[in-house]
Amino acid sequence: MKLVLVATLIAIILFAGGYIGILNRKILPSISPTPSEAKVESLEEMSKYVVDRFEQAQIERNAEKVFKLITPPGSPQEKGKYMSLLGRDLPVQPDSRLYFGAFYAYRLDSYKILSVDTLSSNSVVVEVEETREGHDNTTGNWIKHAPKVFIFEIVKYGFNPYIESYYPKDKQKEKYAGFSLL
Repeated sequence: MKLVLVATLIAIILFAGGYIGILNRKILPSISPTPSEAKVESLEEMSKYVVDRFEQAQIERNAEKVFKLITPPGSPQEKGKYMSLLGRDLPVQPDSRLYFGAFYAYRLDSYKILSVDTLSSNSVVVEVEETREGHDNTTGNWIKHAPKVFIFEIVKYGFNPYIESYYPKDKQKEKYAGFSLL
């Protein structure tokens, strides 16, 4: 009898936890960008941590990890670009279009956080210098590009910071513009 009661309680807890997890994934990605084990206090420090996780995922060329750190698309244009980066606009859907094709065939070689500026109690701008290598489709070689500065606009969404926009400093602000090699 006790075994049945314990098994029932475990089943209820697992079901409730799974249901809550499903609800959370519909609202925001399931990975929290802030470390639970670290005592991160300021939005600036949390934002640097998010940028570090993002850049490490870029180095690993792990699109799934990268997109879990970005806020959902807001406008129809952003949604179209997001679907394109994921490859969801194609009849046969690849894992992701990121890191492949003429405009996205790059790999991140290194990065350095240059500055962190607070805009408000819920938003921070982080400037990062990235060094990338582009893929030459004619030779199959990787070609190192000059370092370039990118802007990360970080917003606090609930209790955690997420990347709102990622774009080159020398170009017009666009949510996903930082993913283009050009």
